[in-house]
Amino acid sequence: MDITIEGFHSWMWRGLSFLLPFLFFGYIFQLYNAYSLYKLSVTTETTWHVPVLSFMFLLLFVGNTFTLVRIIYEKFHEKVKLQYRVMSQRLSSQLLYRETEGDESPKKDE
Repeated sequence: MDITIEGFHSWMWRGLSFLLPFLFFGYIFQLYNAYSLYKLSVTTETTWHVPVLSFMFLLLFVGNTFTLVRIIYEKFHEKVKLQYRVMSQRLSSQLLYRETEGDESPKKDE
């Protein structure tokens, strides 16, 4: 089975779009953990572990969300570039086919 670049890119995008809800759910859970640990560290007498862990969950949430949004942004631009590349290749092959078709027409010998 041959795999083309276009097919692989479309499969990658479908695979990523399948994972997006699960990733966002996991990231929201990280934010919830950061918030609940922060509230716990403010309201009660806790050791230094709780606010540090809260900050780590917040940092994890921000980093993961930023990375995912950047990847989605790049994938949209990559998809547009791929569409333009495919269109240009299709047009160039059509023009080349027309040129070779015109060259092979029978010429009259005088």
